[in-house]
Amino acid sequence: MSETIIPRESEDYRNTKENFEKLLCNISGNIPANDYRSTRSKLFWGNEEIEDRWDEAERISVILRKMKGEIAYPNEKVKSMSKMLAYLGLVESLGSTLMDITLLLLIANGLDVHTRRGVLRHVTKLDQLKDVDTRVKLRILKTEGFKIFGKLFKVEYRNIVAHLKFTIGENGQITQKVNNQPINIDKAIADFWFAVDVVSNALQDAGFLRFTSVRENERK
Repeated sequence: MSETIIPRESEDYRNTKENFEKLLCNISGNIPANDYRSTRSKLFWGNEEIEDRWDEAERISVILRKMKGEIAYPNEKVKSMSKMLAYLGLVESLGSTLMDITLLLLIANGLDVHTRRGVLRHVTKLDQLKDVDTRVKLRILKTEGFKIFGKLFKVEYRNIVAHLKFTIGENGQITQKVNNQPINIDKAIADFWFAVDVVSNALQDAGFLRFTSVRENERK
């Protein structure tokens, strides 16, 4: 049996926290008015949309974690289907939120991210990131050093579930329709929760809440 890795003791956590600390430090403190960061930093600090998304992500995380071991299924086939649909819901809600918050932090640090809906536009708001393809988001995050998101969001599995390109045997075994290869959804879900803990802990420990909260007094 493999040893369980504690998120805060992992190399993934150390690297992710270090990256967050650099980004947060770069747009904090006194920034000269003529510095690009003076305008860019306003996209992040005191942004109520970010705080609302973060609070919602935390709420969803608590609910979904409680559900993990509390559901009884009539058979293994139904149980496997539930896991596949659960994975889709996890990555599209909690996973997407953590990706978008990290991307907006990168944008606040000077990274240009574009969306094309009629015309080419610079992304400056969280809700605009919904128009950026997930593969593009992941490529940007990995390029910028946030490789942990490769564990959090497996695009191949997401697409397989979303388009029902899988079959489930009576024993609960899940396979891809296109090549009959097995899908280890338990590992995908375990990787997801590990990555969620790494990213959320690293963000908080790097000072994300301390700097961004526009409702700091309400937290005390």
